[in-house]
Amino acid sequence: MIVLSISNMKKIHQIISIIGFLIIGSTSVFSQSYYRVKNFPASSRTANEVAPVVFGDGIVYSSDRETGGIQKRSGKNGQGISNIYFVKMSEDGNWGSPKDFALELKTEHNDGPISFNFNGDMAVFTRNFELPGFGSKKGGNPNFGLFIAEFDGTSWGNIVEYEFNDRNYHTTHPSLSAMGDIMYFASDRPGGFGGYDIYVSYQQNGFWSKPVNLGPVVNTAENEIFPFLHSSGRLYFSTNGHDRVGGYDIFYTDFFNNKWFKPVKLSPPFNSGLNDFTFYTDENYEKGMFTSNRRGSLDIFTYESVLPQFDFSKKQVENNFCYIFFEENTVSLDTTLYTYEWKMGDGVKVQAIEAEHCYKEPGDYLIELNVVDKLTGIVEFNQAEYLVEVRKVIQPYITSPDSAFIEQEIQLHGIESFLGDKKPGEYFWDFGDGQKAVGATVRHIYLSPGQYIVKLGIMVDGDRNEEPEQFCSYKIINITDLK
Repeated sequence: MIVLSISNMKKIHQIISIIGFLIIGSTSVFSQSYYRVKNFPASSRTANEVAPVVFGDGIVYSSDRETGGIQKRSGKNGQGISNIYFVKMSEDGNWGSPKDFALELKTEHNDGPISFNFNGDMAVFTRNFELPGFGSKKGGNPNFGLFIAEFDGTSWGNIVEYEFNDRNYHTTHPSLSAMGDIMYFASDRPGGFGGYDIYVSYQQNGFWSKPVNLGPVVNTAENEIFPFLHSSGRLYFSTNGHDRVGGYDIFYTDFFNNKWFKPVKLSPPFNSGLNDFTFYTDENYEKGMFTSNRRGSLDIFTYESVLPQFDFSKKQVENNFCYIFFEENTVSLDTTLYTYEWKMGDGVKVQAIEAEHCYKEPGDYLIELNVVDKLTGIVEFNQAEYLVEVRKVIQPYITSPDSAFIEQEIQLHGIESFLGDKKPGEYFWDFGDGQKAVGATVRHIYLSPGQYIVKLGIMVDGDRNEEPEQFCSYKIINITDLK
């Protein structure tokens, strides 16, 4: 309810009229039309590069490329032995040349993949228990285990073996949480559902818990490998056991109320007809990396969203067309003969010193406060009058259900958006679950329960030589699995 005094109405109207969600000058489902994919420059047609993760001002990954130095023995397929490499990104956005990530982590074993905590002072990486070509699997690669290292500001050291490694089986592909207290990994140890399954282990009081299999919703009779724990708690992984396009495809799943939800397959360009895995994405799902053999060898690909990024948005508000009118300079009346009467400009009259009224729609309304004869209804004199401009709040406006169930298709539209004298251009949606779409009216299905912040951004072309304007607002939609 907006309170307006006739005598101060002009000032208040000016304040109301500038309320809005205007942002100037900032520059679905995962699909080819929304993302630009590039081959990572350090990728080679003659070597394999896998499992990229962000570290500092660059990325760290594992590769069997030949770089000299320590003589690396061949694996069972004749390929080189893996090392951990680092590639720095310059300030102008260009990638440098691959360098050894840390010589203290480089051995004659297969080293990598590797995962870090948020602070970058803890790492978990994969390494053979024995030298390739020797040990229990002579002529091939012996089993892998996980090893944990600490960074003291200068070098990596204090390397210890994960206490739940099993030297008779592989324990590999680690992914650490930001705090370094949760670790997902893949293993072909007994007790699983197929070949490789994904497990989780928790660190408490300096010790890791016994690994727990994620269960049959995530794991299949085939292989689930290369887990990646997103900052949201979402788990990405690759599999050749779930519904897939090619050999290995990338899926994700969410954990809620102590259960994992049915994995969701990413669309192209991430999945192809070949093997795709080791997915990594930033906090906002705007850019990241993955690995694929779509060019022949295993290569790293980078991707970034081509949709505008609406970095600033405000919560959507409901339009308020209701007002309370009063007049500060009223005079004493003989209330047995006369009364104050408000004419609201839309055909409604209210007899009172203070009047409450709601308009059905925006418009310009001439408000009159008259003193009238109670008996005849004749206006004795006009106390005051003013033109009130009733306007919508300047904002993209999301029309959608406030709540829905998982796997229920909902419709969202932005056709009730109001941008003042600006004409809306393209409509861009961010559903808050990593999925995006374009269009004034869209449909979406949430596959996991939770509270989702849905953003609607609208681009408006600027005048010549001016940057386009961006308008953005959001609302919260509650998704539940209880039907």
